[in-house]
This record gives sequence, C-alpha cells and structure tokens, in this order.
Amino acid sequence: MTNRPPNLKLIASDPTHNLPYVVNTSSQGSLVDYLQSDGRFTILLKLMQTSCLEHRLVAPKEHTVFALQDVAFEPFEPTSVRSLCSEFSRTEAFLFVSQFLIPSRSDSKNFLGKRIWASNIVGDRMLIDGRGGVFEGARLQTMDVQVGNGTVQHLKTMISSPRVFCPLARKENTKNALRTDLEQKTGSRARPTQLLAA
Repeated sequence: MTNRPPNLKLIASDPTHNLPYVVNTSSQGSLVDYLQSDGRFTILLKLMQTSCLEHRLVAPKEHTVFALQDVAFEPFEPTSVRSLCSEFSRTEAFLFVSQFLIPSRSDSKNFLGKRIWASNIVGDRMLIDGRGGVFEGARLQTMDVQVGNGTVQHLKTMISSPRVFCPLARKENTKNALRTDLEQKTGSRARPTQLLAA
C-alpha cells in the first residue's frame, strides 16, 4: 500500500492507467532555483514575487508546485497577465499562486491512476485526476522533478475548473466583448476589420 501525505484524500482508484510522463532525476537546489534554471516559468516566478510566496519555496519546508509554464498563459490577454503581475495585484496574485502549492512532497505514485483531493497552502481542495493526468483541468506534462525542498509537476495548460480562482481575461472573451460593444454602438453586426480598428 502506498503511503500518501496527510493532505491528500483518495476519491477513486483505477490501477489500469497508462499515462505518458517523464520522471526526472533529483537536484539539490530549491524549488525556485529549479524554476529559474528551467527558463519556462518566467510568468509564474513573477507572480510568486508579487504575491510574496517566493520565500516559501526557498525555505527547507517541503512543497509540491504544480507549475504553470509560460505557454499556459498564451490564451489570455497580455494586459491582464501584466496586471496580475503588478504590485497592485498582490492579493489576487497570492490567491492565484497559492492554488498551485501543496504543503508536502507529492509524487506521481500518490495520484497516478487515482482521483484525489489535495489541500493547498490555504486549505482549499484541489482535484488531481491521475487517471487522465489532470490537475483541476490543466494537463500534466512532466512529473516528479525532485529538488532539495520539494517536487515540481509541470502544467502546460491553465486550470479550467469553475471552482478555482483565475483572474485572467481570455483573448476570445475580450474579442467578443469588443464585438458586442461595437454592435451596440453601430446598431449592426461588427465585421472583423471593425474589431481590429476598435
């Protein structure tokens, strides 16, 4: 029987899982050291600085980071991403980043082939569906990057569950809002060229 950290609660199990994933070798640096050296987490690191959570990931206490790669932010408006990274959005940045931090070392052996609830650092429950390699709707890409004070699980897409906090405007939503606004002003259906001009 696999021992699970106390903040992981088993929902269902499916021993027939067959997921492609990569298990990385260990590193003696901190979680922040790894994210910085990898080069694909510049936005997440900026959000950690804004939210003042970066210090937690260089401390000896172990965490698991479900780490959003920069590519996960591409469907969102650059202005909303920059706004979330600004010092004026510290509370929102904290609420957003805290969802991805689990206060224990959680490896894939704890969740592959299972559905579990994981409590994040503020006590909210996050759903990990290890039968499909998904964390709250976000696809897990690379798993089990072991570092000195925890584990990194790579996320290539953004969380999509309606239960979670995502204060970012999607590009298509902004375009639809522009279309609706322009149609109300002109009284006619907006064409793509009009949207670009707006």
